Amino acid sequence: ARLVDVSTSLYGLLSILSEAPSEDAMETDDIDASEFARLCILQTLLTLAQVLDAGNKTKKRSRKEQKEITNIVNLLVGLIGDKDERSDTKSLLRPLLSGRAKSTALSLLTNLCSQQPNIVVGSLIPALLTSILSPKDNAGPARISSTASGALLAVVPVYCEHAKSAKLSLFDLLIAIINESNKVSDEKLKLQLYSYLVDAFASITSPEENRTQIGSLIAAFVASEISCPKGGKKKSRNTVQDGAVSFALSILAHASATVQVACLLHLLQCVHHLTTKLSDSDKTGVQKSTDFTEIEDLVLHLSIGTDRGEEEKKKRLEYNEDERTNVILFTECLLSVVMDALSIAPIRKLIQKSEGSASAICLQLWQELLHVQAIAADAQTTSADAEKAFWRSSKSTIDETLEYLQNLLPAHLFLASATSLIRDQNADVELRGKAVRLLAERASDVDPKSAEASLFLDMVPVLLELLDGEVSVITMQSAMVAIEHIARSLCLSTSEDKDTSVFFTALEKGTLILKQRVPDSMDDDVSTQVVCSVALCASTLVRVLKAKCLPLLNNLVGPLLESLASANTFLAD
Repeated sequence: ARLVDVSTSLYGLLSILSEAPSEDAMETDDIDASEFARLCILQTLLTLAQVLDAGNKTKKRSRKEQKEITNIVNLLVGLIGDKDERSDTKSLLRPLLSGRAKSTALSLLTNLCSQQPNIVVGSLIPALLTSILSPKDNAGPARISSTASGALLAVVPVYCEHAKSAKLSLFDLLIAIINESNKVSDEKLKLQLYSYLVDAFASITSPEENRTQIGSLIAAFVASEISCPKGGKKKSRNTVQDGAVSFALSILAHASATVQVACLLHLLQCVHHLTTKLSDSDKTGVQKSTDFTEIEDLVLHLSIGTDRGEEEKKKRLEYNEDERTNVILFTECLLSVVMDALSIAPIRKLIQKSEGSASAICLQLWQELLHVQAIAADAQTTSADAEKAFWRSSKSTIDETLEYLQNLLPAHLFLASATSLIRDQNADVELRGKAVRLLAERASDVDPKSAEASLFLDMVPVLLELLDGEVSVITMQSAMVAIEHIARSLCLSTSEDKDTSVFFTALEKGTLILKQRVPDSMDDDVSTQVVCSVALCASTLVRVLKAKCLPLLNNLVGPLLESLASANTFLAD
């Protein structure tokens, strides 16, 4: 108890010394003496804090103690500021002059944060941002000092490490940041603040945490931009999207290229979560991560003020009208961020190279786009009329993004991702079919003389696996069309000799399918579609195999003649 009283007294003395007149009104000797005294007090306080708070991280503070801690935080924030950053507060503090003193004050501040993470969102962030974002007395462009940015870089990682012990989360920090930064009208100053926050999150070594934290920071900003309290005047979609997307891309640009791509994946996974809930569909494996549920809750809290209580979260099984409107707008913005970000030079170059851990992220990005595309395509036909425009627009955006990403991905990564989906027995049938069709499209653009050509030829056995056992008509047709594209693009368009033995196996399976599927009547649409796809593929394979196909011609021509007879009968009737 005595140590606590000593600590309280020292803070009071430090506050008195720091409220002295400005350096311009003091003698040099007085300035030096005051600075030395404050340094000694800070060093003593740091030692006392380490002794007093050891083992008390979860100690519950009284309201009086919490108020005292808030005052301490405000004092320390004022001390680490720069001389020209004094805001128009009622009581001006004289900032510390020496780097050593500021470093000690910052250490004391981070010590307080580690012991009591709740002061970060309750006191520190508001005090720090108010100090560095308030109008300054001096003229000139607004800026954030290196000392203030250093405080953010030191405090944010400490909070992320210890927040769980105080039953807090990343999203409590994000809300505190958003609430203060929204008071700033200077876009350059706000962007500078966000850039320092990106640096702070990036200083945490885990790439997974980088992706979650920076991606969530961008999502929180977008959510705040679409905010429209009940009864308030709504912003136009174009105004909201253009401003939010542009600024979000500017925030993203301050991270490394690897982190940027990882953040895009995080945002896209969030879109996957939200679109699944909007479409009331779970067939494509909606993300169950707490992070995406928290982002969803954050959108509702920032946009329309929905209570973030635990009971409210559990009860929210579906969105009401206002919630759906804001979640839809938020989803549109995130999709635009992902699409526009892929054209940024560092991201484009990283995807084109896709080396190391970046390759896995790029594959996940491609697969997530396929998942969301499947959701949007299905929702176009099943959604309410009022939301059909949203789903059409979303699918159009995803189609464009997917095509662009597909062209950026190196062939070996694209084929690895396609193979993974094609062989995934638990994947949605339409999704597997889409992967096969994308494979066929890209095969058409491959130079038959390039090294990539052999990689696409190696995909034929993978496609043939889709013809084994009980398979859907969509899967069967997609596989046959893809094989035909590969054969025509890579073998017929060049005079070079290639190993075509795999196409013999393909033609052999095609003849077996013809035998089983020849329709008795052209009214059998399903069998007719299959026969047409196989016949088209077989015609190309015969041209590729030439004399090698002779052993199979007898089995091939018979079913085709039967199909022709059925077609003639149908036309005659």
